[in-house]
Amino acid sequence: MLKENNVRRGFLQDDCYIRLSRECAVEGVWLEGLFEMDYAYSWRLNELLGLRVRQLDFLARIIDLGKTKNGDQRMITMNEHVSRVLVRCVYGKKPDDFVFTREGGSPVKDFRGGMVERMYPCGAGSIPVPWLSTDSNDRPKMLPAQLE
Repeated sequence: MLKENNVRRGFLQDDCYIRLSRECAVEGVWLEGLFEMDYAYSWRLNELLGLRVRQLDFLARIIDLGKTKNGDQRMITMNEHVSRVLVRCVYGKKPDDFVFTREGGSPVKDFRGGMVERMYPCGAGSIPVPWLSTDSNDRPKMLPAQLE
């Protein structure tokens, strides 16, 4: 059996998290939301980008991801900070709209380039972030500018 190499090589320290969160907010509420969601829950890229407004219940602070492969319901509790950011992400949207859209209303499909640009000014450029180092099929892919 092959040994799995799943060791984390870097962690986001508190001061770096704060700076990176601010940098993402400068880009737009959509990038701030994606960053905060990934920081809080470490979901796969396709789960983040496919999230629809109807899956969010702000009164109960629940994100409903539907059923798992085993048929179990998958519901995640939003912390207060994520809830506040997501409220801004979905303002004025309809239930079937994507949560993460750019200013013109188009769904975010790929944001890794912009994220890498935001990581370097705050000193987080050497920290591996799962969705920055995977391709569209969630397979490992090296980003030379980010992983040196």
